[in-house]
Amino acid sequence: MSPETSTFGPAFRLTASTQTVVISFEGTALRVPENVSVVAALLVTGYPAGRRASGSGAQRSAYCGIGQCFDCTMTIDGVSGCQACMTRVREGMQVARQRV
Repeated sequence: MSPETSTFGPAFRLTASTQTVVISFEGTALRVPENVSVVAALLVTGYPAGRRASGSGAQRSAYCGIGQCFDCTMTIDGVSGCQACMTRVREGMQVARQRV
């Protein structure tokens, strides 16, 4: 999905006045609305957010959305353990699933 063709869910419709930024998710450029959390940006562009559980390997995503559960931890700009629900997107941000 290229930044030019990204689509958003009903809550994130792009209009002429929508301000956006481009982030990279595991090497894929995504154009997302500015001032949203990383997890929200990934979910509206169709990417499951989060990490894999260390025991079962099950995919984890945002559970609480308020920074309490740590299920949404991701590697952001090379720093692992960042809470994607509490981190706002910014231009050029590099995001990857948490590796455990």
